[in-house]
Amino acid sequence: MARRRRRLPRPGGPDGVSFWTTESVRTALGAQVVARHAHAGAPEWAALIAGCSTDTRTARAGQVFVALRGERFDGHDHVPQAIAAGCPVVVIDRDPARVPGLGPEALRQTAVAPLTVLRVADTGKGLLRLAAAYRRSLEGTRVVAVCGSAGKTTTVRFIAGLLGQRLRGTASPKSYNNHVGVPTTILSARPGDQFLLCEVGTNRPGEIAELASIVAPDIAVITSIGREHLEGLGSVEGVAAEEAAVLGWVRPGGVAVLPADAPELAPFVRSARATLGDGSVITFGTSAGADLRLTSLRHTLDDDGGAVAEGTINGRLTFRLPAPGRHNALNAVAALAVARRFGIDQDSAIEAMGGLTLPAQRWAAARYAAPHGGPGWCTVINDAYNANPDSMLAAVETFLSLTAGRGHGRRVLVLGDMLELGAQGPQLHAQVGRAIGAMTAAQAAQRAQGSPGGTGEGEGTAGGNGHGGDGGGTVLLPVGRLAATLAEHAAQADPHMRVHWGADGRTPEDGAGAGPALASLLRAGDTALLKGSRRLALERALVGLSLAHHAHPPHPPHTPHTPHTPHTPHTPHTPHTPHAAAGHSPAQPQAHAPVRTLPAPARPRQH
Repeated sequence: MARRRRRLPRPGGPDGVSFWTTESVRTALGAQVVARHAHAGAPEWAALIAGCSTDTRTARAGQVFVALRGERFDGHDHVPQAIAAGCPVVVIDRDPARVPGLGPEALRQTAVAPLTVLRVADTGKGLLRLAAAYRRSLEGTRVVAVCGSAGKTTTVRFIAGLLGQRLRGTASPKSYNNHVGVPTTILSARPGDQFLLCEVGTNRPGEIAELASIVAPDIAVITSIGREHLEGLGSVEGVAAEEAAVLGWVRPGGVAVLPADAPELAPFVRSARATLGDGSVITFGTSAGADLRLTSLRHTLDDDGGAVAEGTINGRLTFRLPAPGRHNALNAVAALAVARRFGIDQDSAIEAMGGLTLPAQRWAAARYAAPHGGPGWCTVINDAYNANPDSMLAAVETFLSLTAGRGHGRRVLVLGDMLELGAQGPQLHAQVGRAIGAMTAAQAAQRAQGSPGGTGEGEGTAGGNGHGGDGGGTVLLPVGRLAATLAEHAAQADPHMRVHWGADGRTPEDGAGAGPALASLLRAGDTALLKGSRRLALERALVGLSLAHHAHPPHPPHTPHTPHTPHTPHTPHTPHTPHAAAGHSPAQPQAHAPVRTLPAPARPRQH
């Protein structure tokens, strides 16, 4: 006889937070009760559960605390703080006798009652099981999974911006995309949400399938296929197969939004059409066969380094996007496809694209007092959230195109290592270097002929006083051993490019080390671009500079952050997470905000 699956209680609660009982949590986890503390006369399973936490610094009364373990932390060490915060359920995977705060005397003295301690074989897997159970209980909430080699977080932000105009939902900003971030996002959804946006990442075969099985998306988006995480995925074909695994977990009647410009994905697109139905697969890109085709794009760069893109889709839909680059325009087109599937009026969605904002460290432009060259300022564009070969080339191409012909300042490229490329790392850095050198050399040749010198990314126009132009040439500051290889090959391709090897003649290893080199290099009128893998934290190179003002704040004022959302205990980084958390204090919730976003995950996937 088949065993009946016990369903979790329906979510409810006066403030929209999901409430479970302790018993339903135990059932979802398949956990063993190893300790219990209750006041006299209290029902055995009386505790109501309101959410989940993995970080005692943000834990609230009523939440389940899951004690995660990692290479550099152990949440079991913080169980006393979780109990003190009022968590009525603690989930562990160690002998309770070895966990602080769970001894008989400690339990007798606790003021939290009822308190239940549940033991599972693995708390990390337990968190995933809990999220999967909660996902099944979210009736009426359409779930979107966003995957891809680059642009996942930006696309989530764009989708949230378009849907949030009319609908209520929850979205994860930054890099909630691994085995901690994905369940955290799911467990933060509210009953009554009309949408839930989950970013799903990978750096090894099988990770997308594992996470997608929990997300069970109604809509799956793949932003792009590129040369990312080759250390684990082997090749671009391996990347395509891994990202396409999300399609196998799309719910019946669901939709796939896929890039038309990724030939490696073509067999998976055909398979998705056969499985989901031809009308349930939407393609976007610049290719002639794309359902939503980006047919033109033009940029304008202002004095502060901020950029606006104007373009057309299918030759007739005109849009304006306050974000530069073809890659960002395509992210917005993918977001438009999702918005249309949610029933958002096309004209309203196109208009809303003009108010979209980029996440932190994506083309975040700021002006600084110039360290050299007399009084004045220089512009720094921080695009250092992360990098792989394709996103690096896209950023540099956009930067060079937008700054072409802008006066007498120099373009300064602060480029860091692109990590997790495995044995192909040196070769790919050399290829990227040669491509960058070819771009700058081509611009120099065009200038000599009297042309503005764009790179083919649409026409770049500029206003104002010419700060940050290319009249003074291009300087490349490499950060990291692999970036040094990139710089050598860039200089070979463009003999006029100057390579700055650091303040003391040695290549800096990370952002902090690059600070003195950048300060010794920048002068009035320069425009600099920062781009590299998250592990290098290139933004730290800016610490010693005097900020004039932010041209474009990284956090838009209209996007609320949910307070006290689950975090991994006390560790800002994890070895395989793509994006580092920006340390900010989550704001208080806004009662009528349509879109909830979560604070930055404490365990970003980094490379």
